[in-house]
Amino acid sequence: MNGSIAPLLPHTRISPATRIRIERILPAPGEILVRTGEQVGAQQKIARITARGEIRVVDVAQILGLDTPNMSRVMVKRRGDQVKAGETLAARRGVIPLWHKPCRSPIAGRLTAIGRGWVVIEAESRTVDLLAFVSGEVIAISDQRSVTIETLGTHIVGTCGIGNEAAGFLQMPVKDPAHTLTAEDIELGFNNAILVGGATVSPEALERATQMKVRGIIVGSISASLFDLVPAPPFPIVATEGYGYVPMSSEVFDILRQAEGHEVSISGHMGEAQHSAPPGIIIPLRDSQKGGGDFSTNVSPTQLIQNSHHARTENLTN
Repeated sequence: MNGSIAPLLPHTRISPATRIRIERILPAPGEILVRTGEQVGAQQKIARITARGEIRVVDVAQILGLDTPNMSRVMVKRRGDQVKAGETLAARRGVIPLWHKPCRSPIAGRLTAIGRGWVVIEAESRTVDLLAFVSGEVIAISDQRSVTIETLGTHIVGTCGIGNEAAGFLQMPVKDPAHTLTAEDIELGFNNAILVGGATVSPEALERATQMKVRGIIVGSISASLFDLVPAPPFPIVATEGYGYVPMSSEVFDILRQAEGHEVSISGHMGEAQHSAPPGIIIPLRDSQKGGGDFSTNVSPTQLIQNSHHARTENLTN
């Protein structure tokens, strides 16, 4: 694009040398896998919960065209049976084999109920793991529901984004904050990385990034049309400046360039409520950068990711 569209949202907020506290929250009480004082990595499982499996009601009478809801003469499976997706639950048999009409299970699971013309299939429960999202120290655990992690680093609040969250090692395929990230910029070896573009990202680059299993993308701006993509990109995208075509600010670009090769965490989540958290980028300090400093200043709350975790930041003074 040759022209530019001014950002629709306030300029990026940068908090360098900051104490960042992340509260990771389960949707219901579960199992906490870490202890207070423990050091955790961004990809580490810190809690888990057992989620009930999907439940599907299958209208056998309608599918088979039964005149009466009498199921005894058509059921192939019995209550309590385990079934596979696509496996026959019931069948209406005609005189000629080609006229046999099956009713198949839409999911894998257990047949838990047989009613008047319908059956219920319940998928097996599954374990959902909660990841730390950032590397840091566990400083609090509450009610088998939440784990608070503290890290020291730079917190960049973006303006808009799509997707959920990711952590990975930062890579800089572009050298100019006004450059559009293209498919040609995404080379072999960028899998599992967070990529930094310049002004924006091309549709072809999104396809290439998906193929390369990139974990996330940071750019200056994004097109509103990205929200209508089907399927949506399988990774988060964070825009630091706004919508349209806006080059990334040189200050943000320089911060990210200095962090190349190191771990970052990003969230593209945008809540609908006014108080919902904006997208964000967290760059933890490396061990060599943590020496010195007075970390006793006041904490002001800043929510970072709605429903996933809350973050508050504290400026570090020298």
